[in-house]
Amino acid sequence: MRKILIFLVCMFFLNLSISLTFADGADAKIIYLKGQVKLQRAKDTNWIVAKEGMAIKRGDRIRTFKFSAVKIATDKDAKNVIRIEQESEFLFEGIAVNKHKLFRGKVFALLEALEPGSSFEVHTPTAVCGVAGSGIFVHTDGNKTTAGCHEDEAYAKGIKKDGSLTAERIIKEGHTCTIGKFKAPGPLIALTRFEQKEWSRFREELSKLLERLKGEMRSEERKIIDRIKKLQDRSDKRIEIQRQDRFEKREQEKREEVTRDLSTS
Repeated sequence: MRKILIFLVCMFFLNLSISLTFADGADAKIIYLKGQVKLQRAKDTNWIVAKEGMAIKRGDRIRTFKFSAVKIATDKDAKNVIRIEQESEFLFEGIAVNKHKLFRGKVFALLEALEPGSSFEVHTPTAVCGVAGSGIFVHTDGNKTTAGCHEDEAYAKGIKKDGSLTAERIIKEGHTCTIGKFKAPGPLIALTRFEQKEWSRFREELSKLLERLKGEMRSEERKIIDRIKKLQDRSDKRIEIQRQDRFEKREQEKREEVTRDLSTS
């Protein structure tokens, strides 16, 4: 029985992919952090120090400082991941809305498991940039925005003086476009070698991070199996003691019966 139980637990974990635990009401979770990153909860004026494993909810604002970055996963399998680069300020609007705000700085987003029919948008002071499921980066200094597509297709729209949007420009894979203040998206330009390397590094880092998370899960698996073994050993010991007690009781009853027979004969 013990071997069967341990085997079933092992099979469960071997077939387990990344499965993050989200706190109640959370839409995302910090899975990586370096440097100084601060978090302002929705409807709060205080900034707190962000830490790996923290839950991110709708309306939370994230601020990164120099030489800092943070990755957040918006699904339990870490198929949709946003990386917020140094010196950025980002407002997370939740996965139901998926229309986030980037006040300044740069974000990368890899989106491989969006809900059917949904999209992911980043709103900056000068543009609205989005994808229906691909790899994108958005960078803004508040006066202009650059959006680039690394995988599949993305789109960008300018914001007019009256707040309405310009016509949409499709950004083909391997290209960027710049959107100035109150202007329509400019012409497509091929990604620079530096921009291509940035994406490759993001992909590689994410792959290593997911492997690390899997390793941590395997470590938890071993701990659980060890606990099961200890519990089963204790159970086996109790069963053996109870068996021995029953045996000794039967032997005592036999001796008492023999004694009674001898006394009556």
